Amino acid sequence: MRPLWDGVHRLDDGSTVIVRDGIVVPTREMLEAWRTGPEAAVARDGPCAELVVWVCGERDECAVTSACVQARRWLNAERAEQRLVPYEAGRRPETETSAVCRAALGDRVGFPACAAADTRGDADLGACESLVARVCGDANQCADSLACDPARQLLGWQRDAARGGERQAVREIEDQCAEAATNPFFVPCE
Repeated sequence: MRPLWDGVHRLDDGSTVIVRDGIVVPTREMLEAWRTGPEAAVARDGPCAELVVWVCGERDECAVTSACVQARRWLNAERAEQRLVPYEAGRRPETETSAVCRAALGDRVGFPACAAADTRGDADLGACESLVARVCGDANQCADSLACDPARQLLGWQRDAARGGERQAVREIEDQCAEAATNPFFVPCE
């Protein structure tokens, strides 16, 4: 995944997102999905929740990785699908997204287990780390804020680019993080 340019983008599911200053302008659905946040990591009620724990960590130690961000998206999609299907004998129904998560659990390369030491890259990531600390808090005390997950996503993209040796992408994302620090959406943690 790469950061999107400013403008309107149509996603694979037919929905659209608006990107302004390198940041997605949140819709009501996004805000509601983000509110489900880190507490979802401890719920083990299906393959997507299991995937979130696997790639994000028991205590959300690897929340900034792209695998964690994707797993959380799938968890939200799985839960939305499950709300449309009645429960069977007290068991959560298997959905299409459940099957995707089950397959991802078998993909140890694309969805590696969280290793907290791996989340701190060797490179100095500067503005993105500062943005996450500013928005989410030094001790993650504002993790449930609306801007925390998008800030972590930017940092995750930058770390993925750094691990892949993509210096130009690292610099571009660094610039986006610096710009985001002045964007009113990224409210400082109080």
